[in-house]
Amino acid sequence: MDRSIDKFLIILNNLMSEFRSEAFRLTLTNVNGSNNQELDELELRSREVTNFIKYLTVLKDYGENHGEIFADYNILSWYLDNSNLSARDKYNIILFFMKKNTKSGILEYAPILVDLKDLESRGVNKDIAEFIRELILNNKLQEFMSKKISEMELSELHIYHIIERFKIDLEPYKLVISKIKDHYLDKIDSYDEIDMCVVESILDEVGVSEDSARAFMSIVKKDYDKRIQRESKEISKPVERLVVESNLISDKEYKLIKKEIKSVYDAYNRKLLVSVNYEEMIIIARLMKKIDYPDYDIENFIREVMKTLNSEIMDSSEVWENLFEYMDKYAYYMDEDKMNDVLEYLGEMMICDDEDYRFWKNEIIKIVNFERIRFNNKYDYEMSLVKGVK
Repeated sequence: MDRSIDKFLIILNNLMSEFRSEAFRLTLTNVNGSNNQELDELELRSREVTNFIKYLTVLKDYGENHGEIFADYNILSWYLDNSNLSARDKYNIILFFMKKNTKSGILEYAPILVDLKDLESRGVNKDIAEFIRELILNNKLQEFMSKKISEMELSELHIYHIIERFKIDLEPYKLVISKIKDHYLDKIDSYDEIDMCVVESILDEVGVSEDSARAFMSIVKKDYDKRIQRESKEISKPVERLVVESNLISDKEYKLIKKEIKSVYDAYNRKLLVSVNYEEMIIIARLMKKIDYPDYDIENFIREVMKTLNSEIMDSSEVWENLFEYMDKYAYYMDEDKMNDVLEYLGEMMICDDEDYRFWKNEIIKIVNFERIRFNNKYDYEMSLVKGVK
């Protein structure tokens, strides 16, 4: 990671040299303010680069736990996107700031904080800025702000109003940093596809550009694939076999099953690749279980298939036609009294005239329609079929 930071610092320092040269040229040719806009833009870029150089140098030399929070991922992305750094370097640099934020103490802070860079850029007295920094580092900011204004000295009241003016609500930052910690940093050797989806959404949430996010996620996915491949090889060593339901699965069988599943369902993107019916869904789901897909992947697959199967609401005739096919499913979800009513009505239909037959049939359809709505988005029954337990 340090090498990636060093590369980035070289790029930033080179940019500063270019900015100084360009500023000198624009100043010399600035007739009647014709270059003022370009000079203003150049000054803005120069401040950004100077801040990054100072920030990276301080963090690299003095460690990550110094009480400040990095939030300028959108600006960072611009410089990464316009560099010739590799995807791995971009990943390392973004990860560097993510790690730094988790070690900043934010998760233990009070709900407010002050942006120290904002204080300095707005010309706040250095002694006051340093006093506020000490409050933050010693986790005393909330205590200071909770004091009664009537009991404050004049100097404290002045600092109180400065903090009020520049304070930041930390809760959104805490939530994002907590998510990246829980779903990635603390699971660097065990994160799964769900975690990767969370990471991708966090990158978008904090303002990482599309190109930089793509570079970051390419490394996350590459490392994940390497780990899965390594774990698969360990499982599939010639002297070993994967034991499932008392059956021995060879390496060749494992790969064939995996290939079959991947031709139907993309677990990473939770995307159904071909249409399957209910019976085919259960067969594929059982294969997924057989080679140790996690339950949430299997349930996601079932959910995607059921969306297509339930895309149209059944009319009364369809409910009736499918009644006996789904009878076990209805029995699984219905309470005993409701199921007994259905069985009783079926019994009545066998001994009644045509008019009563239609009545009992409609009563059954009413019950089934109500129950179908109730368990429409539940997949416990299908999971029980997959696991061989009902």
